[in-house]
Amino acid sequence: MGRQKLGQHFLVNRHIAQKIVKPLFSHNGNIFEIGPGKGILTELIVELKPGKHFIAVEKDPALYENLKRTLSNKVEFINSDILDIDPGQLFNKGQTYLVSNVPYNISKELIDWILTFNKYFPQGVLMVQKEFYLKMISEPASKEYNPRSILFNMIYNIKKIIEVKPGSFSPPPKVNSTVFIFEAKKDKMITGKISEDFYSFLKIIFHNRRKTLSNNLARSYSPEKIRSLLQSQNIPLNIRGEQLAGDILYNLFLHLNTDQ
Repeated sequence: MGRQKLGQHFLVNRHIAQKIVKPLFSHNGNIFEIGPGKGILTELIVELKPGKHFIAVEKDPALYENLKRTLSNKVEFINSDILDIDPGQLFNKGQTYLVSNVPYNISKELIDWILTFNKYFPQGVLMVQKEFYLKMISEPASKEYNPRSILFNMIYNIKKIIEVKPGSFSPPPKVNSTVFIFEAKKDKMITGKISEDFYSFLKIIFHNRRKTLSNNLARSYSPEKIRSLLQSQNIPLNIRGEQLAGDILYNLFLHLNTDQ
């Protein structure tokens, strides 16, 4: 499979690489890298945290073999699609710091994977396409606001580190990238099965963005129950779901899914 089909643009700017791994200075747990590619981040992490339980998953067979030849005594490499990996089978104990220069073509799927296994990843650092990052920090009523960003921001705090120009990669992409760190909120209420169910609920609400919240919810709940709940919460019946903040939507989810 060609490199571009895998969405690979290899980071070659060591200064940027150092900024990406810098947050690891304060981390003492496991380290998990997704898509190490040619190993620029991997090598820096090994220098920074020698002896740590460090696992890296690389899908490309040729890159995987090269990484094994050069760093296998320091890192445990796995040749697999990250979306097929269950982190619970890799780390026996402790929590894990996630690091990745995310391939553009799996950005959505990878965030969904992190959401699914968020209990293993209290913190991490990701580099994604700038436009994708802007969607991740989108606000209610914006066209970028979406179920994925709502759930991610309810579980994690997000902080931008740096914007990366195309010239820092080989081959250079046609867009800028953004590096951001994420850290689990200490008071997060959404975990496990509730997280999955709430995500499904959000997808119902955003099924047709032009429709009202009531109309979208009517696909799964009785109109009477919806109307009664919205009135009790002083929410206009003609409002669209994309106009409401995540905590309000979560409150509606809890009420609609509580047996009466």
